[in-house]
Amino acid sequence: MILKPFTHDPRGCASYLLGDVAQAKALVVDPLLEIGVEPYVLEAAAKGLQITAIVETHMHADHLSAARALQEVTGATLYVYEGASLAIPFTPVRDGDAIEVGAVRLRVLFTPGHTLDSVCLVGEDATRARAPWFALTGDTLFSGDVGRPDLVLGEVDPGQVRAQAAMLYDSIFGRLLTLDDATEIYPGHFGGSPCGGVHLSGKPFSTVGFERRFNLALQQRSREAFIEFVTGTLRPQPERYRNIKEQNLKGVAMPGAEPNGEGPRLAPAEAQAAIAAGAVPLDVRPTVLFGRGHVPGALNVPFTLANLARAVEVVLPAGEPVVVIADNDVVARASVRALAGAYRVKGYLARGMAAWTAAGLPAGQFEMMSVDDLRRRLQRHEPLQVVDVRDPYEWEAGHIQEAALVPMRDLREHLPGLKGADGPLVVLCASGTRASTAASFFRREGAGRVYCLQGGMEEWTREGYPTAR
Repeated sequence: MILKPFTHDPRGCASYLLGDVAQAKALVVDPLLEIGVEPYVLEAAAKGLQITAIVETHMHADHLSAARALQEVTGATLYVYEGASLAIPFTPVRDGDAIEVGAVRLRVLFTPGHTLDSVCLVGEDATRARAPWFALTGDTLFSGDVGRPDLVLGEVDPGQVRAQAAMLYDSIFGRLLTLDDATEIYPGHFGGSPCGGVHLSGKPFSTVGFERRFNLALQQRSREAFIEFVTGTLRPQPERYRNIKEQNLKGVAMPGAEPNGEGPRLAPAEAQAAIAAGAVPLDVRPTVLFGRGHVPGALNVPFTLANLARAVEVVLPAGEPVVVIADNDVVARASVRALAGAYRVKGYLARGMAAWTAAGLPAGQFEMMSVDDLRRRLQRHEPLQVVDVRDPYEWEAGHIQEAALVPMRDLREHLPGLKGADGPLVVLCASGTRASTAASFFRREGAGRVYCLQGGMEEWTREGYPTAR
């Protein structure tokens, strides 16, 4: 599981990327327009993830939401509490619902108080346990403080503020504080934000147990004492908060979201023509997505924030013409920028494989082989060549007896022998990313039938199959 915070210090805001690498799926909670959509999209791509869901814990009053902009770029489903008055398409959720991306499961807790549409998200990672270990608390519970109940549209009514403070008490004491003390909390704000009181900590994260013991608001055990404390420690209301909230209800488009000269956007027919003229289709999507369908002859080199050109050079000499294929245009344009000095980039496929398949153009698929199937074939002595593309130090720690070591840097050197191998190639690495790159290279170079070993050496070892050293 991936849990990556994104913070915007000037406003004391925090948002979160969560994902399941095995399923290549991710969601973003409370995306911030102030930092744009690129940080989320590129970080997800670098982790091998596709953003499929967005969650808003409430309608924000101190910053603009990037939910609409991120939705437009990724096509992700937006989840918001059913009572929200949002003008853009969203999927309503209610108390007790679950939002799942792969093994990551978020249970919705309706926690009104800061706003009337506030929710918290209690998280589980099924790869470890079916038990909650963290909570995304939005603007309900912070490190050192609690959400403020007075950021309402229209005139501020002291009676309404006290009523919402009472709701906040019930949400915290009746819902969040029933969680185990070890539960980690990831709030929507930290020190510097106007959305908390005077005791808001500069430390963004905490635990339920620590806040139970040391959060001053939570020492007010009676509802009336809590209401008096919260309403008595309010800071001045943030400027323009009503205007910001109204914009968020309408949905804010990303300024300058259209591409700005970073390589031509190619329609499917244009990309197909460029490839027919000699450009290499370079697919930078996660291996899971590449395996489900790709442009025939494409090389798969998943996007990285480090040095994408260097990663590509393992399977394609510098200076070659390429057409970039990505999960979305943001990643495509970032890839074009990263490759521009080393390759002749003809452009990128606008809207990626979704546009290619919608145009009715042919798509290839990777053949995957399970470790169980490989084990059976080896026991039957079937003709096949197992190719391990890991580094020598990984090989020495344990490898399949029948495999040949061909590190990624040596793929070209070993290509002639592998093209003449008796039977299909079965390519493996530690988990699958390098194997997908190598297998796409072998297929493009005419090596015949090529399989990727699903789960790689990690899965082989997990199943308890024998290894050599």
